[in-house]
Amino acid sequence: MKWIIKSLLITIVLPCAVPVLGVEGVDITPDVVYGHKHGMALTFDVFKPKQRANGVGILFIVSGGWYSRWRPPEKSVSWFKPTLDKGFTVFAVRHGSSP
Repeated sequence: MKWIIKSLLITIVLPCAVPVLGVEGVDITPDVVYGHKHGMALTFDVFKPKQRANGVGILFIVSGGWYSRWRPPEKSVSWFKPTLDKGFTVFAVRHGSSP
């Protein structure tokens, strides 16, 4: 029984412990906690170009007009591709009403 619990922890927790993922020339740092609301962590993802970063950041507020869903950052990188190609770092901020 203990080995099952250890195996599950390794399977679930270890992938979450890797803070930076590389996708198409972009470093992604997912789920950075910037605050808490009623015990829930408020987070943002950081998308930074691996080359020619210009040191300027852009805040993108993740909102869907009364429709919210979580999306893996690796699938969201295409939204920011034109901005990242120009050297900007994007901070995709989830506000309190987002999942």
